[in-house]
Amino acid sequence: MSYRTLFDRQIGTTIPTTLRSLLAVRAFGLRAVGDLDADHLDRAISWVHNSDLPDPTPWLEPGQLLLTDGGQFTGPGSTSPEAYCFRLQQRGVAGLGFAIDVIHAAVPAELAAACERHEIPLIEVPGTTPFIGIIRHVADAEAADRSARLSWTLESQRALARAAVRQDGLRAILRTLSSRLGTWVALFDAAGRPLSLPGIAEVPASVDSAVQEQSRMLLRKSKPASVRITEPLAATLQTIGQSGRLGGVLAVGADTPLDSAHSDLVESVIALASIALEQQRAVSDARLRVRTGVIELLLAGRTDEAARSATALWGRMPAPPLLAGQVIGFTGSQSLLDELELAATAEPGALFFAERSEDLLILASREALVGVADLLRKHDTAAG
Repeated sequence: MSYRTLFDRQIGTTIPTTLRSLLAVRAFGLRAVGDLDADHLDRAISWVHNSDLPDPTPWLEPGQLLLTDGGQFTGPGSTSPEAYCFRLQQRGVAGLGFAIDVIHAAVPAELAAACERHEIPLIEVPGTTPFIGIIRHVADAEAADRSARLSWTLESQRALARAAVRQDGLRAILRTLSSRLGTWVALFDAAGRPLSLPGIAEVPASVDSAVQEQSRMLLRKSKPASVRITEPLAATLQTIGQSGRLGGVLAVGADTPLDSAHSDLVESVIALASIALEQQRAVSDARLRVRTGVIELLLAGRTDEAARSATALWGRMPAPPLLAGQVIGFTGSQSLLDELELAATAEPGALFFAERSEDLLILASREALVGVADLLRKHDTAAG
């Protein structure tokens, strides 16, 4: 299911109005003249305009439905159906509604032929159906759609606010975004490394490399920017942070370009994520320094002090029997550190790690060994 389809289901509306939906309104009694293909029937109608002018195109916009009773096609100096339809086609109208039994008993054959040549959907409107009824129907549908979208936006913003105050605020925010849009979401740090986001749909394998490469390209520009990927799967990527201080990149799977409601939601997430990343970076650095201090206490033989310090922050230290590992010349993969932190938090007493000088030291219980080994392999890191 596309995120757009999910959005329409969430707000409970079948907007936008189309020729197909108008033809289905029995009270109007509309009839298609000739065969209309699915593209014409399902094209969104942005508005309805009525006019008998020989050339109404200066007052029309693409996607509008034009209604007329055909006065411009009668009498001296009447409008040429061919020229009339050519202008409508150039303007990009969604269709032409022609009222019968008002001036004309039927749709003029020349007009029907011209509409067919220029691929303009032609709809017959009974003389008893007032144009204002059709206009009001579309206007009411548009108003209902705007109201539903506003309600969706407000509820989405409230959901983000609730997520932001959770202990795992950043990940909760991204889970909320993924849920509201019904698509995958990825977050990359300032170095272009993907952050671990448990519980959130992962980037599809077919587009993962393209998303990572585009993220690194955006970060190299060192200024706010966005880019859209269309192949093999669509995605929108936007930087987080200010010029010269980019904090990362947010990637959102989207089968079509984000509309205003979705863009507003993404912008809110970017603002919250920017704050959260700065806070997370400061807290993470502080926690790593404390971990380093605990390791120094252990190496100095002050095990009781080390255990008390670790217990106060993370729970008990891993108990013997345990395995010790050392990553020599650790380059500082923030993604690996994030995942180790999550693993250590999820199972207190199973895992402890810390940076010391240029190395990464790991203490793990036998039960946690397999999980730690998997994490190291995932990040192309070896421990001895």
